[in-house]
Amino acid sequence: MNNYLLLSPLATICGAILVLGYVLPASALSPVEVQRLAKQSTVRIKGCSNASGVIIHKSGSSYTILTAAHAMRNSGCQIVTTDDNEYGVTQVKLFINNVDLAVVKFDSTKSYRVAKATDNSDRVESGESIYISGFPLTSTISEPIFTFVQGKVVGNGNKLQKRGYSLVYDNPTLPGHSGGPVWNENGEIIAIHGQGDVDTKLKQTDNPEIRIKTGFNLGITINTFTKMATQMGLKEYLPAEPVAVTTTPKPVDDLIASAIARESKGDYQGILADMNQAIAIDPKKDRLFYIRGNAKAELGDRQGAIDDYTSDIAMNPKRSESYYNRGNVRFKLGNWQQALIDYNSSISIDPKRAAVFYNRANVRYKLQDKQGSIDDYTRAIAVNPTLLAAYSSRGWVKYELGDYQSAISDYNLAISMNHPLLSKIYSQKAFAQYEQGQKTEAIASWRKALNLPNIMPDSQFGLAIALFAQGKQEEALQYGAAALRTDKKFNELSYLRDKNWGPKMLEDAALFLQNPRMRGK
Repeated sequence: MNNYLLLSPLATICGAILVLGYVLPASALSPVEVQRLAKQSTVRIKGCSNASGVIIHKSGSSYTILTAAHAMRNSGCQIVTTDDNEYGVTQVKLFINNVDLAVVKFDSTKSYRVAKATDNSDRVESGESIYISGFPLTSTISEPIFTFVQGKVVGNGNKLQKRGYSLVYDNPTLPGHSGGPVWNENGEIIAIHGQGDVDTKLKQTDNPEIRIKTGFNLGITINTFTKMATQMGLKEYLPAEPVAVTTTPKPVDDLIASAIARESKGDYQGILADMNQAIAIDPKKDRLFYIRGNAKAELGDRQGAIDDYTSDIAMNPKRSESYYNRGNVRFKLGNWQQALIDYNSSISIDPKRAAVFYNRANVRYKLQDKQGSIDDYTRAIAVNPTLLAAYSSRGWVKYELGDYQSAISDYNLAISMNHPLLSKIYSQKAFAQYEQGQKTEAIASWRKALNLPNIMPDSQFGLAIALFAQGKQEEALQYGAAALRTDKKFNELSYLRDKNWGPKMLEDAALFLQNPRMRGK
Protein backbone atom coordinates (compact mmCIF):
# COMPACT_ATOMS: atom_id res chain seq x y z
CA MET A 1 0.00 0.00 0.00
CA ASN A 2 1.23 3.50 -0.83
CA ASN A 3 0.79 5.91 2.05
CA TYR A 4 0.12 9.55 1.31
CA LEU A 5 -0.01 12.64 3.45
CA LEU A 6 -2.55 15.35 3.00
CA LEU A 7 -0.40 17.23 2.57
CA SER A 8 -1.76 31.93 2.91
CA PRO A 9 -2.91 58.97 4.80
CA LEU A 10 -4.34 56.39 7.24
CA ALA A 11 -7.45 58.10 8.44
CA THR A 12 -9.76 56.28 10.80
CA ILE A 13 -13.42 55.63 11.12
CA CYS A 14 -15.05 56.79 14.30
CA GLY A 15 -17.96 55.06 15.93
CA ALA A 16 -20.56 57.30 14.28
CA ILE A 17 -19.67 56.39 10.73
CA LEU A 18 -21.08 53.33 9.07
CA VAL A 19 -23.67 53.09 11.85
CA LEU A 20 -27.19 54.36 11.86
CA GLY A 21 -28.93 54.43 15.19
CA TYR A 22 -27.01 51.51 16.68
CA VAL A 23 -24.60 51.82 19.61
CA LEU A 24 -22.28 49.05 20.78
CA PRO A 25 -20.80 48.80 24.24
CA ALA A 26 -17.08 49.48 24.56
CA SER A 27 -16.40 46.33 26.55
CA ALA A 28 -15.76 42.95 24.97
CA LEU A 29 -18.75 40.86 24.01
CA SER A 30 -19.11 37.13 24.21
CA PRO A 31 -18.59 35.16 20.97
CA VAL A 32 -22.34 34.45 20.86
CA GLU A 33 -23.12 38.16 21.10
CA VAL A 34 -20.69 39.03 18.34
CA GLN A 35 -22.14 36.26 16.20
CA ARG A 36 -25.65 37.67 16.61
CA LEU A 37 -24.48 41.11 15.47
CA ALA A 38 -22.50 39.65 12.58
CA LYS A 39 -25.40 37.61 11.29
CA GLN A 40 -27.61 40.71 11.03
CA SER A 41 -25.27 42.59 8.68
CA THR A 42 -23.31 39.89 6.82
CA VAL A 43 -24.60 39.21 3.30
CA ARG A 44 -24.02 36.55 0.71
CA ILE A 45 -22.96 37.36 -2.85
CA LYS A 46 -24.21 34.97 -5.52
CA GLY A 47 -24.75 34.82 -9.25
CA CYS A 48 -21.32 36.19 -10.19
CA SER A 49 -19.30 34.36 -7.54
CA ASN A 50 -19.68 32.67 -4.20
CA ALA A 51 -18.57 35.29 -1.68
CA SER A 52 -19.62 37.39 1.29
CA GLY A 53 -19.83 41.04 2.30
CA VAL A 54 -21.05 43.33 5.08
CA ILE A 55 -23.53 46.20 5.16
CA ILE A 56 -21.65 49.41 6.06
CA HIS A 57 -24.02 52.23 5.07
CA LYS A 58 -27.65 53.13 4.48
CA SER A 59 -29.15 56.20 2.79
CA GLY A 60 -32.90 56.08 2.35
CA SER A 61 -33.64 52.74 0.74
CA SER A 62 -30.11 52.34 -0.62
CA TYR A 63 -27.71 50.04 1.21
CA THR A 64 -23.95 49.75 0.66
CA ILE A 65 -21.89 46.67 1.34
CA LEU A 66 -18.12 46.35 1.58
CA THR A 67 -16.53 43.26 0.05
CA ALA A 68 -13.50 42.03 -1.84
CA ALA A 69 -13.09 43.36 -5.38
CA HIS A 70 -12.28 39.92 -6.76
CA ALA A 71 -15.76 38.77 -5.67
CA MET A 72 -17.32 41.29 -8.09
CA ARG A 73 -15.25 40.53 -11.18
CA ASN A 74 -18.20 39.08 -13.10
CA SER A 75 -21.65 40.42 -13.93
CA GLY A 76 -24.96 39.10 -12.65
CA CYS A 77 -24.27 39.57 -8.94
CA GLN A 78 -27.09 39.33 -6.42
CA ILE A 79 -27.08 40.19 -2.74
CA VAL A 80 -28.74 37.76 -0.32
CA THR A 81 -29.56 39.28 3.07
CA THR A 82 -29.95 37.59 6.44
CA ASP A 83 -33.69 37.03 5.82
CA ASP A 84 -32.92 35.20 2.55
CA ASN A 85 -34.24 38.02 0.36
CA GLU A 86 -32.35 38.52 -2.91
CA TYR A 87 -31.56 41.94 -4.39
CA GLY A 88 -30.00 43.01 -7.65
CA VAL A 89 -26.82 45.10 -7.54
CA THR A 90 -27.37 48.75 -8.49
CA GLN A 91 -23.76 49.94 -8.39
CA VAL A 92 -20.25 48.54 -8.02
CA LYS A 93 -17.22 50.72 -7.32
CA LEU A 94 -13.79 49.07 -7.29
CA PHE A 95 -11.02 50.66 -5.25
CA ILE A 96 -7.97 52.37 -6.75
CA ASN A 97 -4.37 51.17 -6.76
CA ASN A 98 -5.54 47.60 -7.28
CA VAL A 99 -6.59 47.34 -3.64
CA ASP A 100 -8.85 44.30 -3.37
CA LEU A 101 -11.92 46.16 -2.06
CA ALA A 102 -15.25 47.16 -3.57
CA VAL A 103 -18.36 48.98 -2.37
CA VAL A 104 -21.59 47.59 -3.76
CA LYS A 105 -25.10 49.06 -3.57
CA PHE A 106 -28.53 47.50 -3.53
CA ASP A 107 -32.02 48.87 -2.81
CA SER A 108 -34.52 47.60 -0.26
CA THR A 109 -37.41 49.06 1.73
CA LYS A 110 -36.67 46.60 4.52
CA SER A 111 -34.58 47.44 7.56
CA TYR A 112 -31.18 45.77 7.89
CA ARG A 113 -28.50 46.35 10.49
CA VAL A 114 -25.55 48.51 9.46
CA ALA A 115 -22.29 47.23 10.92
CA LYS A 116 -19.93 49.35 12.96
CA ALA A 117 -16.23 49.65 12.13
CA THR A 118 -13.44 50.08 14.62
CA ASP A 119 -12.09 53.63 14.87
CA ASN A 120 -8.49 52.44 14.42
CA SER A 121 -7.52 49.00 13.15
CA ASP A 122 -3.84 49.76 13.86
CA ARG A 123 -4.58 49.04 17.52
CA VAL A 124 -5.26 45.39 16.77
CA GLU A 125 -2.44 43.32 18.26
CA SER A 126 -1.10 39.81 17.71
CA GLY A 127 -2.84 37.25 19.87
CA GLU A 128 -6.21 39.05 19.98
CA SER A 129 -9.29 36.93 19.39
CA ILE A 130 -11.14 37.81 16.20
CA TYR A 131 -14.01 36.35 14.18
CA ILE A 132 -14.92 35.99 10.51
CA SER A 133 -18.48 35.70 9.25
CA GLY A 134 -19.61 34.68 5.81
CA PHE A 135 -21.34 32.16 3.59
CA PRO A 136 -18.86 29.52 2.45
CA LEU A 137 -19.59 26.37 0.51
CA THR A 138 -18.52 23.39 2.55
CA SER A 139 -17.70 19.91 1.31
CA THR A 140 -20.85 18.40 2.79
CA ILE A 141 -23.64 20.80 1.74
CA SER A 142 -24.89 22.05 -1.63
CA GLU A 143 -25.84 25.59 -0.57
CA PRO A 144 -23.73 28.12 1.38
CA ILE A 145 -24.75 28.68 4.98
CA PHE A 146 -23.85 31.40 7.46
CA THR A 147 -20.74 30.52 9.43
CA PHE A 148 -18.89 32.33 12.17
CA VAL A 149 -15.35 31.19 12.89
CA GLN A 150 -13.01 32.21 15.68
CA GLY A 151 -9.26 32.65 15.54
CA LYS A 152 -6.41 34.89 16.57
CA VAL A 153 -4.41 37.70 15.02
CA VAL A 154 -0.97 36.57 13.92
CA GLY A 155 0.33 39.94 12.70
CA ASN A 156 -0.97 43.42 11.88
CA GLY A 157 1.58 45.19 9.73
CA ASN A 158 1.67 48.76 8.46
CA LYS A 159 3.28 47.93 5.14
CA LEU A 160 0.67 46.89 2.61
CA GLN A 161 1.28 43.70 0.67
CA LYS A 162 -0.02 42.98 -2.80
CA ARG A 163 -3.62 44.25 -3.28
CA GLY A 164 -3.62 46.01 0.09
CA TYR A 165 -3.43 43.05 2.46
CA SER A 166 -1.69 43.47 5.83
CA LEU A 167 -3.66 41.72 8.60
CA VAL A 168 -2.70 38.08 9.21
CA TYR A 169 -4.86 35.65 11.25
CA ASP A 170 -5.41 31.95 11.73
CA ASN A 171 -9.21 31.61 11.51
CA PRO A 172 -10.14 28.50 9.49
CA THR A 173 -11.75 29.83 6.31
CA LEU A 174 -13.26 28.27 3.20
CA PRO A 175 -14.03 29.49 -0.32
CA GLY A 176 -17.03 31.80 0.04
CA HIS A 177 -15.68 33.58 3.09
CA SER A 178 -13.89 36.00 0.73
CA GLY A 179 -15.21 39.53 1.17
CA GLY A 180 -16.66 38.73 4.57
CA PRO A 181 -16.04 40.94 7.61
CA VAL A 182 -13.41 40.33 10.26
CA TRP A 183 -14.72 41.30 13.71
CA ASN A 184 -13.06 42.20 16.99
CA GLU A 185 -14.42 41.27 20.41
CA ASN A 186 -16.44 44.50 20.55
CA GLY A 187 -18.46 43.47 17.51
CA GLU A 188 -16.67 45.98 15.26
CA ILE A 189 -15.27 45.40 11.78
CA ILE A 190 -11.49 45.53 11.73
CA ALA A 191 -10.89 44.16 8.21
CA ILE A 192 -12.30 42.45 5.15
CA HIS A 193 -11.19 38.88 4.60
CA GLY A 194 -9.93 38.14 1.15
CA GLN A 195 -6.94 35.86 0.78
CA GLY A 196 -6.85 32.38 2.24
CA ASP A 197 -3.94 30.00 2.54
CA VAL A 198 -4.45 27.66 -0.42
CA ASP A 199 -2.62 24.87 1.36
CA THR A 200 -5.15 24.70 4.19
CA LYS A 201 -7.63 23.08 1.86
CA LEU A 202 -7.14 19.31 1.82
CA LYS A 203 -6.28 18.00 -1.62
CA GLN A 204 -8.72 15.27 -2.65
CA THR A 205 -5.97 13.30 -4.39
CA ASP A 206 -3.45 10.71 -3.35
CA ASN A 207 -0.53 13.12 -3.43
CA PRO A 208 2.71 11.49 -2.31
CA GLU A 209 4.31 14.81 -1.45
CA ILE A 210 3.91 16.28 2.02
CA ARG A 211 2.30 19.69 1.94
CA ILE A 212 3.05 21.74 5.03
CA LYS A 213 0.07 23.82 6.13
CA THR A 214 0.46 27.38 7.33
CA GLY A 215 -3.20 27.84 8.25
CA PHE A 216 -2.95 31.63 7.86
CA ASN A 217 -5.17 34.13 6.03
CA LEU A 218 -4.90 37.76 4.98
CA GLY A 219 -7.31 40.67 5.34
CA ILE A 220 -7.46 44.35 4.32
CA THR A 221 -7.83 46.58 7.37
CA ILE A 222 -10.43 49.25 7.99
CA ASN A 223 -7.65 51.85 8.10
CA THR A 224 -6.67 50.89 4.55
CA PHE A 225 -10.32 51.10 3.50
CA THR A 226 -10.57 54.61 5.01
CA LYS A 227 -7.38 55.78 3.32
CA MET A 228 -8.57 54.56 -0.08
CA ALA A 229 -12.09 55.93 0.41
CA THR A 230 -10.60 59.33 1.28
CA GLN A 231 -8.49 59.35 -1.88
CA MET A 232 -11.49 58.31 -3.97
CA GLY A 233 -13.75 61.02 -2.49
CA LEU A 234 -16.22 58.56 -1.01
CA LYS A 235 -17.25 61.04 1.69
CA GLU A 236 -20.43 59.22 2.65
CA TYR A 237 -18.35 56.47 4.22
CA LEU A 238 -16.05 58.79 6.19
CA PRO A 239 -16.55 60.32 9.65
CA ALA A 240 -17.52 63.98 9.91
CA GLU A 241 -14.67 64.49 12.39
CA PRO A 242 -11.86 61.98 11.73
CA VAL A 243 -9.78 60.83 14.68
CA ALA A 244 -6.05 61.42 14.30
CA VAL A 245 -4.01 58.23 14.08
CA THR A 246 -0.37 57.83 15.01
CA THR A 247 1.11 54.87 13.19
CA THR A 248 3.48 52.78 15.26
CA PRO A 249 6.18 50.93 13.31
CA LYS A 250 5.62 47.17 13.33
CA PRO A 251 8.57 45.67 11.44
CA VAL A 252 7.99 42.10 12.64
CA ASP A 253 4.29 42.18 11.77
CA ASP A 254 5.20 43.59 8.34
CA LEU A 255 7.57 40.67 7.81
CA ILE A 256 4.89 38.17 8.85
CA ALA A 257 2.44 39.63 6.34
CA SER A 258 5.12 39.58 3.67
CA ALA A 259 5.87 35.93 4.41
CA ILE A 260 2.23 34.86 4.23
CA ALA A 261 1.77 36.74 0.96
CA ARG A 262 4.82 34.94 -0.43
CA GLU A 263 3.38 31.54 0.53
CA SER A 264 0.64 31.72 -2.08
CA LYS A 265 3.36 32.18 -4.72
CA GLY A 266 5.54 29.39 -3.41
CA ASP A 267 8.36 31.78 -2.56
CA TYR A 268 9.75 29.78 0.35
CA GLN A 269 13.24 31.27 0.08
CA GLY A 270 11.61 34.69 0.52
CA ILE A 271 9.67 33.43 3.53
CA LEU A 272 12.86 32.06 5.05
CA ALA A 273 14.59 35.42 4.59
CA ASP A 274 11.62 37.29 6.11
CA MET A 275 11.50 35.03 9.14
CA ASN A 276 15.25 35.07 9.70
CA GLN A 277 15.01 38.86 9.85
CA ALA A 278 11.95 38.81 12.09
CA ILE A 279 13.51 36.34 14.54
CA ALA A 280 16.63 38.48 14.71
CA ILE A 281 14.41 41.42 15.75
CA ASP A 282 12.17 39.56 18.21
CA PRO A 283 13.00 35.88 18.85
CA LYS A 284 10.15 35.59 21.37
CA LYS A 285 7.43 36.69 18.95
CA ASP A 286 4.71 34.06 18.62
CA ARG A 287 4.66 31.87 15.50
CA LEU A 288 7.89 33.06 13.88
CA PHE A 289 9.61 29.69 14.32
CA TYR A 290 6.45 27.93 13.12
CA ILE A 291 6.35 29.93 9.88
CA ARG A 292 10.08 29.45 9.33
CA GLY A 293 9.70 25.75 9.99
CA ASN A 294 7.07 25.56 7.23
CA ALA A 295 9.45 27.22 4.79
CA LYS A 296 12.34 24.93 5.73
CA ALA A 297 10.14 21.87 5.28
CA GLU A 298 9.13 22.98 1.78
CA LEU A 299 12.78 23.69 0.92
CA GLY A 300 13.85 20.22 2.00
CA ASP A 301 15.64 21.22 5.21
CA ARG A 302 13.83 18.59 7.24
CA GLN A 303 15.96 18.65 10.35
CA GLY A 304 15.88 22.45 10.35
CA ALA A 305 12.09 22.30 10.10
CA ILE A 306 11.89 19.85 13.02
CA ASP A 307 14.11 22.13 15.12
CA ASP A 308 11.92 25.15 14.39
CA TYR A 309 8.68 23.30 15.14
CA THR A 310 10.26 22.13 18.39
CA SER A 311 11.16 25.74 19.27
CA ASP A 312 7.59 26.82 18.51
CA ILE A 313 6.18 24.03 20.69
CA ALA A 314 8.45 25.11 23.55
CA MET A 315 6.92 28.61 23.29
CA ASN A 316 3.36 27.36 22.78
CA PRO A 317 2.80 23.70 23.78
CA LYS A 318 -0.86 23.90 22.74
CA ARG A 319 -0.32 24.64 19.05
CA SER A 320 -1.63 21.51 17.34
CA GLU A 321 -0.34 22.59 13.92
CA SER A 322 3.29 22.44 15.05
CA TYR A 323 2.93 18.85 16.24
CA TYR A 324 1.09 17.96 13.04
CA ASN A 325 3.65 19.52 10.70
CA ARG A 326 6.55 18.10 12.68
CA GLY A 327 4.87 14.72 12.45
CA ASN A 328 4.60 15.11 8.67
CA VAL A 329 8.32 15.83 8.36
CA ARG A 330 9.17 12.89 10.60
CA PHE A 331 6.90 10.68 8.51
CA LYS A 332 8.80 11.67 5.39
CA LEU A 333 12.07 10.87 7.17
CA GLY A 334 10.73 7.41 8.04
CA ASN A 335 10.61 8.12 11.77
CA TRP A 336 7.27 6.38 12.19
CA GLN A 337 7.20 6.15 15.98
CA GLN A 338 8.11 9.83 16.47
CA ALA A 339 5.56 10.83 13.86
CA LEU A 340 2.91 8.82 15.72
CA ILE A 341 3.74 10.63 18.97
CA ASP A 342 3.38 14.00 17.22
CA TYR A 343 0.04 13.07 15.63
CA ASN A 344 -1.21 11.86 19.02
CA SER A 345 -0.26 15.22 20.55
CA SER A 346 -1.94 17.16 17.74
CA ILE A 347 -5.16 15.16 18.11
CA SER A 348 -5.21 15.57 21.89
CA ILE A 349 -5.21 19.36 21.37
CA ASP A 350 -7.55 19.49 18.37
CA PRO A 351 -9.54 16.29 17.69
CA LYS A 352 -11.48 17.82 14.77
CA ARG A 353 -8.91 17.72 11.99
CA ALA A 354 -9.46 14.96 9.48
CA ALA A 355 -5.96 15.28 8.02
CA VAL A 356 -4.32 14.39 11.33
CA PHE A 357 -6.38 11.22 11.70
CA TYR A 358 -5.64 10.34 8.07
CA ASN A 359 -1.90 10.79 8.50
CA ARG A 360 -1.92 8.90 11.81
CA ALA A 361 -3.65 6.07 9.99
CA ASN A 362 -0.81 6.06 7.46
CA VAL A 363 1.87 5.87 10.14
CA ARG A 364 -0.01 3.13 11.98
CA TYR A 365 -0.05 1.17 8.76
CA LYS A 366 3.72 1.61 8.51
CA LEU A 367 4.00 0.30 12.08
CA GLN A 368 1.95 -2.79 11.08
CA ASP A 369 -1.05 -1.71 13.19
CA LYS A 370 -3.54 -2.33 10.40
CA GLN A 371 -6.68 -2.37 12.54
CA GLY A 372 -5.57 0.88 14.18
CA SER A 373 -5.04 2.27 10.71
CA ILE A 374 -8.60 1.34 9.69
CA ASP A 375 -9.94 2.92 12.87
CA ASP A 376 -8.17 6.21 12.12
CA TYR A 377 -9.33 6.29 8.50
CA THR A 378 -12.84 5.85 9.88
CA ARG A 379 -12.31 8.75 12.30
CA ALA A 380 -11.02 10.94 9.46
CA ILE A 381 -14.16 10.15 7.44
CA ALA A 382 -16.36 10.96 10.44
CA VAL A 383 -14.77 14.42 10.61
CA ASN A 384 -14.76 14.95 6.83
CA PRO A 385 -17.04 12.54 4.92
CA THR A 386 -15.66 13.78 1.58
CA LEU A 387 -12.03 12.90 2.29
CA LEU A 388 -11.86 10.47 -0.60
CA ALA A 389 -8.31 9.30 0.05
CA ALA A 390 -9.48 7.90 3.38
CA TYR A 391 -12.01 5.61 1.67
CA SER A 392 -9.51 4.23 -0.84
CA SER A 393 -6.76 3.79 1.77
CA ARG A 394 -9.14 2.10 4.21
CA GLY A 395 -10.33 -0.15 1.40
CA TRP A 396 -6.80 -1.36 0.66
CA VAL A 397 -6.03 -2.13 4.31
CA LYS A 398 -9.27 -4.09 4.54
CA TYR A 399 -8.21 -5.97 1.41
CA GLU A 400 -4.89 -6.87 3.02
CA LEU A 401 -6.77 -8.16 6.08
CA GLY A 402 -9.03 -10.31 3.89
CA ASP A 403 -12.18 -8.27 4.46
CA TYR A 404 -12.87 -8.15 0.73
CA GLN A 405 -16.57 -7.28 0.68
CA SER A 406 -16.04 -4.34 3.04
CA ALA A 407 -13.13 -3.20 0.88
CA ILE A 408 -15.37 -3.30 -2.19
CA SER A 409 -17.90 -1.14 -0.33
CA ASP A 410 -15.23 1.48 0.39
CA TYR A 411 -14.14 1.52 -3.24
CA ASN A 412 -17.76 1.90 -4.38
CA LEU A 413 -18.13 4.91 -2.07
CA ALA A 414 -14.95 6.47 -3.49
CA ILE A 415 -16.19 5.86 -7.04
CA SER A 416 -19.64 7.32 -6.29
CA MET A 417 -17.97 10.53 -5.07
CA ASN A 418 -15.84 10.76 -8.23
CA HIS A 419 -12.45 10.03 -6.72
CA PRO A 420 -9.79 11.87 -8.81
CA LEU A 421 -7.82 8.65 -9.30
CA LEU A 422 -10.63 6.46 -10.58
CA SER A 423 -8.30 4.22 -12.57
CA LYS A 424 -6.49 3.21 -9.39
CA ILE A 425 -9.75 2.76 -7.45
CA TYR A 426 -11.32 0.51 -10.09
CA SER A 427 -8.13 -1.55 -10.16
CA GLN A 428 -8.03 -2.01 -6.40
CA LYS A 429 -11.72 -2.85 -6.41
CA ALA A 430 -11.03 -5.52 -9.02
CA PHE A 431 -8.39 -7.19 -6.81
CA ALA A 432 -10.92 -7.35 -3.96
CA GLN A 433 -13.62 -8.72 -6.28
CA TYR A 434 -11.26 -11.42 -7.53
CA GLU A 435 -10.51 -12.62 -4.02
CA GLN A 436 -14.23 -12.55 -3.26
CA GLY A 437 -14.79 -14.97 -6.15
CA GLN A 438 -16.39 -12.30 -8.36
CA LYS A 439 -14.04 -12.91 -11.28
CA THR A 440 -16.34 -11.67 -14.02
CA GLU A 441 -16.97 -8.46 -12.08
CA ALA A 442 -13.23 -8.10 -11.47
CA ILE A 443 -12.49 -8.33 -15.19
CA ALA A 444 -15.10 -5.64 -15.84
CA SER A 445 -13.51 -3.38 -13.22
CA TRP A 446 -10.02 -3.84 -14.66
CA ARG A 447 -11.33 -3.07 -18.16
CA LYS A 448 -12.96 0.07 -16.75
CA ALA A 449 -9.66 1.07 -15.12
CA LEU A 450 -7.79 0.62 -18.39
CA ASN A 451 -10.25 2.89 -20.21
CA LEU A 452 -9.49 5.75 -17.84
CA PRO A 453 -6.46 8.07 -17.68
CA ASN A 454 -3.37 7.01 -15.68
CA ILE A 455 -3.18 3.37 -16.74
CA MET A 456 -1.46 1.22 -14.12
CA PRO A 457 0.56 -1.92 -14.94
CA ASP A 458 -1.14 -3.55 -11.93
CA SER A 459 -4.44 -3.31 -13.81
CA GLN A 460 -2.90 -4.78 -16.96
CA PHE A 461 -1.28 -7.69 -15.17
CA GLY A 462 -4.29 -8.33 -12.95
CA LEU A 463 -6.53 -8.47 -16.00
CA ALA A 464 -4.03 -10.72 -17.77
CA ILE A 465 -4.10 -13.24 -14.91
CA ALA A 466 -7.91 -13.23 -14.78
CA LEU A 467 -8.25 -13.70 -18.54
CA PHE A 468 -5.68 -16.49 -18.53
CA ALA A 469 -7.66 -18.27 -15.82
CA GLN A 470 -10.72 -18.07 -18.09
CA GLY A 471 -8.82 -19.63 -20.97
CA LYS A 472 -8.41 -16.42 -22.97
CA GLN A 473 -4.70 -17.00 -23.40
CA GLU A 474 -3.84 -14.69 -26.31
CA GLU A 475 -5.58 -11.63 -24.86
CA ALA A 476 -4.07 -12.43 -21.47
CA LEU A 477 -0.57 -12.57 -22.91
CA GLN A 478 -1.06 -9.22 -24.65
CA TYR A 479 -2.01 -7.51 -21.39
CA GLY A 480 0.79 -9.29 -19.56
CA ALA A 481 3.34 -8.12 -22.11
CA ALA A 482 2.04 -4.53 -21.81
CA ALA A 483 2.58 -4.62 -18.03
CA LEU A 484 6.08 -6.03 -18.43
CA ARG A 485 7.02 -3.22 -20.81
CA THR A 486 6.35 -0.82 -17.92
CA ASP A 487 7.80 -2.94 -15.11
CA LYS A 488 9.76 -6.14 -15.82
CA LYS A 489 9.44 -7.27 -12.22
CA PHE A 490 5.85 -8.36 -12.81
CA ASN A 491 7.14 -11.73 -14.01
CA GLU A 492 8.47 -12.44 -10.50
CA LEU A 493 5.95 -14.01 -8.13
CA SER A 494 7.85 -12.61 -5.13
CA TYR A 495 7.29 -9.10 -6.51
CA LEU A 496 3.54 -9.67 -6.62
CA ARG A 497 3.66 -11.10 -3.11
CA ASP A 498 5.49 -7.98 -1.92
CA LYS A 499 2.64 -5.96 -3.37
CA ASN A 500 0.35 -7.82 -0.94
CA TRP A 501 -1.76 -9.39 -3.68
CA GLY A 502 -4.33 -11.82 -2.35
CA PRO A 503 -3.96 -15.63 -2.29
CA LYS A 504 -6.24 -16.34 -5.26
CA MET A 505 -4.43 -13.79 -7.41
CA LEU A 506 -1.07 -15.27 -6.43
CA GLU A 507 -2.23 -18.81 -7.12
CA ASP A 508 -3.45 -17.94 -10.60
CA ALA A 509 -0.42 -15.72 -11.21
CA ALA A 510 1.87 -18.69 -10.55
CA LEU A 511 0.12 -20.61 -13.34
CA PHE A 512 0.18 -17.63 -15.69
CA LEU A 513 3.91 -17.07 -15.14
CA GLN A 514 4.66 -20.62 -16.21
CA ASN A 515 3.87 -19.55 -19.77
CA PRO A 516 7.19 -19.20 -21.64
CA ARG A 517 6.21 -15.82 -23.09
CA MET A 518 5.86 -14.47 -19.55
CA ARG A 519 9.31 -15.81 -18.66
CA GLY A 520 10.95 -14.10 -21.62
CA LYS A 521 11.66 -17.39 -23.37
